[in-house]
Amino acid sequence: VATVVALYGPARAWDLTQVEVLVALPLLGVVALLADGPSEGRARDVRVGVAGLLAAWVVVMKLLYAPIPLGLLAVGLVGSHRRVRDAAGFALGLVAGLVPLVVYALVQGLGGELWWSWFVYPSQSQAVDPPPLARLREAISWELRMHGWLLPLAAVAGASAVATLVGGRREVRDRQDRRDLLVPMLGVWLVRGAVLGLTQKWW
Repeated sequence: VATVVALYGPARAWDLTQVEVLVALPLLGVVALLADGPSEGRARDVRVGVAGLLAAWVVVMKLLYAPIPLGLLAVGLVGSHRRVRDAAGFALGLVAGLVPLVVYALVQGLGGELWWSWFVYPSQSQAVDPPPLARLREAISWELRMHGWLLPLAAVAGASAVATLVGGRREVRDRQDRRDLLVPMLGVWLVRGAVLGLTQKWW
């Protein structure tokens, strides 16, 4: 709840039109579905499939961000006894979300536009209008003002996760509690999102 409120609460009208903000909610859904819940059975199959559908939402909005949900899936497969089945279920949900769009585009004669928006435009737009570094400084300053209060909470959660991974709290690891994947998943999202954002010079 704090994550969603902190992101969308102070968002300006301009922020809410940016793809990076629009894909935040489906990415959070992928994290919630893969990091928690049952680790076996039909309920797990449904959660993994829905996570794939949400990943398709992200890919449709911006193909460049496909590595983020794929990275979340990779973390979700850690320690799982059904890696192949989970990966297949995620892929099925992903395909189920993408195929209708691709088929519709081809039927309507929009295949070229779809290709252009996914592969051609991203590189061309950066060549035409490279953003100044001053915009990056302004964006970082705004993020710290709006969301800086979450940093101490993130630091505590990160320290707890590191302690679990390096050998402390063995009883927690022995339970194989899938909720322990929450912090690693958020870390993957943070790192990959930052790298991809800087790669495309979005700030």
